[in-house]
Amino acid sequence: MSHLPPQQCDPSRWSRVESFAEGLIATGSLACLSCGLFGRDWSSPPIALGRFTPVDTGLDKPLPVSSSTIFLTASLTKPVLALGVLKLVEWGELALSDRVCEFIPEYDSPDRKRTTILQLLTHTSGLPDMLPNNLMLRGANAPLTSFVSGACRVTLDFPPGHGVQYQSMGYALLGEIIRHVSGKSIQQFLADEVFVPLGMKDTSLGVPAAWESGEFSKSA
Repeated sequence: MSHLPPQQCDPSRWSRVESFAEGLIATGSLACLSCGLFGRDWSSPPIALGRFTPVDTGLDKPLPVSSSTIFLTASLTKPVLALGVLKLVEWGELALSDRVCEFIPEYDSPDRKRTTILQLLTHTSGLPDMLPNNLMLRGANAPLTSFVSGACRVTLDFPPGHGVQYQSMGYALLGEIIRHVSGKSIQQFLADEVFVPLGMKDTSLGVPAAWESGEFSKSA
């Protein structure tokens, strides 16, 4: 990938971006950042500033950020998972109007058995954002099935389709639907159908074993 051609990037304007980023770090507004501007076959010079402590590594002091530092993200993964669902729709493997209970039979109580895949995608299912025992499950590194089981039993905040409320539990169910339809874990499905085809070799849903061993910065 080559740097952005001069006719497509005004160096003085990009310099203003760099100065703004440096100001955010200098004032403590951000601990670190890494960013760039990308097109089909070009990229801007990378900006990598500040220091960070990788999550769950046991390291007690921050590391300098580089252009190849890998960051963990949270809810930004939802659009990617939604893309996985829509690929299955595109292939004719499921429809947005399909009921969730067709793929997750235990999601069939009277208050939720009419819930559709579209309602999970659009945060209109009535599910709460998190389970009451969310922190306990996360602390125990519980598998996805534990969250799915909880989502099948938790009290809905409103009838499906009668409101809008941000809810992570709906996306846990969508991950289980991807597994049921594709026969692959959501990690493997997204790797095969999204990340690998796009050349995103340093992107994964979940933390691979190599990263847990401390390999957080990789060569570009």
